[in-house]
Amino acid sequence: MAQNARKDTHIIIIGAGIVGLASAIGFRNADFQVTILERATEFPKHSAGIAVPPNATNALRVLGVIDEAEALTTQPAHFNMLSYRDGTILSHDEYSKMRETYNTTYLNAHRATFHRILLDKATHLGTKIVTGVEVREIDFSAPAVYLTNGDVYNGDLVLGADGQVSMSRQLMLGRDEKPIHAGDAIWALDIKQTEMWKYPELRKFIDPPCVNIWFGPQAHAVVFGLKEDGLVHVVGSVWEDPKGPVRARPYAVDLPELRERFKDWDPQLRQIFDMPQEGLKWTLTATPDLTQWVHREGKFSVIGDAAHAMLPFFAQGAAQGVEDATVLTQLFARLTHKDQIPDLLTIFADLRTSRALRMKHKANESRLVYTMPDGEQQRERDRQITEHADAPFDGYPLAHLDPGFNDWIYRYDIPTEVDKAWKKWARGQWPRTRGSWKTLGPKAVTNGI
Repeated sequence: MAQNARKDTHIIIIGAGIVGLASAIGFRNADFQVTILERATEFPKHSAGIAVPPNATNALRVLGVIDEAEALTTQPAHFNMLSYRDGTILSHDEYSKMRETYNTTYLNAHRATFHRILLDKATHLGTKIVTGVEVREIDFSAPAVYLTNGDVYNGDLVLGADGQVSMSRQLMLGRDEKPIHAGDAIWALDIKQTEMWKYPELRKFIDPPCVNIWFGPQAHAVVFGLKEDGLVHVVGSVWEDPKGPVRARPYAVDLPELRERFKDWDPQLRQIFDMPQEGLKWTLTATPDLTQWVHREGKFSVIGDAAHAMLPFFAQGAAQGVEDATVLTQLFARLTHKDQIPDLLTIFADLRTSRALRMKHKANESRLVYTMPDGEQQRERDRQITEHADAPFDGYPLAHLDPGFNDWIYRYDIPTEVDKAWKKWARGQWPRTRGSWKTLGPKAVTNGI
C-alpha cells in the first residue's frame, strides 16, 4: 500500500538546477511521479567551479549518485592557504585526513559537470523535464502551477527549487523579495593545464590536484585543477560598491582591470592571471534569512537557494541544497498516505532550517576572515593560523579546519536523523504537525515504513 501511495503521488519541482535534480533523483528512487519545470531552454556547458565536500558526498551516496560523481570529478590531495603578499603558506592540510576521519571524499568540479551528472541520473530514472517554461502563478491549495504559456500542472506537492532569484519564494511570501548587492563581485577564469605545465614554478598548484587560496584586503583568489576538461579553474572575489548596479548574470570580465586589482599580490598568482584571454564576472548577491519554508496549506516548500542562498566563502551552498534534497526525499520515501504530505514538509523544514541558517552565517563570517584588511586583526589572524596549524582549536579562524565545526558539518548522518524524526512523529510527538501519524499502521514506528 505504501508503494502504491508513492506511485500515485505527483511531485512538481520548479527549477532544474542542482537541488531540483537531486530532489528528483531521491523522489524517483522512491517511485514518485516527478515533473520538473525549468525556465532555461538549455543548460550551460561552462560555469564556475564547485566544491562537493564530505557532507555532500555522503548525501550523494544516499541518493545513489556517488559513483558517477567520483568518476567525473577531481579529488584534491591537499589544501593550501597562502599569504596574498608573497605566497607564503599559512596553512596546509591533507584531504586524506578528511577521508580517513569522515570516511568519504571531497570533490571539485565545474558546476556544469556536476549538474550534468545529476541531469543524466534524473533523466535515466524517468524524471519528466519540461524546459523553456516560466511560472506565472501557484495555487498553493490545489496545488497547481500555472505557466505564462497557459499550461497548468497539477500535483500533490510543489517544490520551489528555482534558486536565489526565486519566483516561487516571492509567490509564497506574497511580496517581492529580490536579492540585494552583497558588496562583492565574483570573477572566474579558466586556463588550460598544458599552459600551466610550461612553467615549472606553477606546477605545484595543479600537481598533485590541490586547492590553493590566497586571501587579502577586500579580495581573495582560489586556484584548482579540474580533470574533467583539463582546465585550471581560477575564481575569487573583489570588493564592489554595494550601492552600484546588481549584475547577477555573468558578463565578460575586464582582464586588465582585474590584473590591476591584484598587481601587489603574490607574483606567481599574478603570473597565473596573465594567462587567460577571457573570463566572467557577476555581482555577489544576498537574501534575507527565511524561517518559513513551507506554505500554510502544507503542499508547497522552497528548498536549496530559494530557501537559504548563502555566500560562497565556505563552499557549502550547493552542499546544503543537496542535503535538503536528501533529507526531504528520505522522509517521503516512507510516505504511506497522501494526507501525510503536510506533516512531512513540517518535519523537513524543522530538520533543515536551523542547520542551513547556521551554515549561511558561517559563510558570512568566513568572508570577513578571508578579506580582512591589513592591520592588527589581520596579523593576529595569521598568527593563530600558523601557530596552531598542526592542532587547530575550536573556533580556529579557518572554519574548514575548525575541528568542532567540522564534526558538526561532516558527521551529519541523514538516514539516522530522518529515522529519529520519523519515529518521534509516528509516536505523535512532533510539534506543529496535523495528526496524520494516525494513518500509519501499528508497526510503522518499529519498521520505519
